[in-house]
Amino acid sequence: MLGGLAVPGLVLIGIVALAPIVWLFWLSFRDADGMTLAHYARLLHPSYLITLGSTFELSLLVTIICILLGYPLALRHRPGTVPHRRAAAASCTIPNLDLAAGALLRVARLAATARAGKHVALRPRPHR
Repeated sequence: MLGGLAVPGLVLIGIVALAPIVWLFWLSFRDADGMTLAHYARLLHPSYLITLGSTFELSLLVTIICILLGYPLALRHRPGTVPHRRAAAASCTIPNLDLAAGALLRVARLAATARAGKHVALRPRPHR
């Protein structure tokens, strides 16, 4: 049984998240003329089928890559198998590694621009 403190949160989630989803699902079967399946019939158009196919293809590829990279990493970092377990755990929990890589690339680009003798503005100058 749910505790009394969880009920207001669940009601809020129901109002904020679930009610709009249910309402949109109901509207997907409605048209100006009443009930219809025309919105779902449009999904069979070739352009939608191509988009859906490429979306599923990409998601399958990303899933396979994540499994191939993540499973060996998880096996490597399970307790008792890594000599420096804390360092290994820290290396897996570095947040936003892609943002850090992007920042390094931007810094390298700025340095290359500065070496070429071009003006480098790190912040846009205010208009006067």
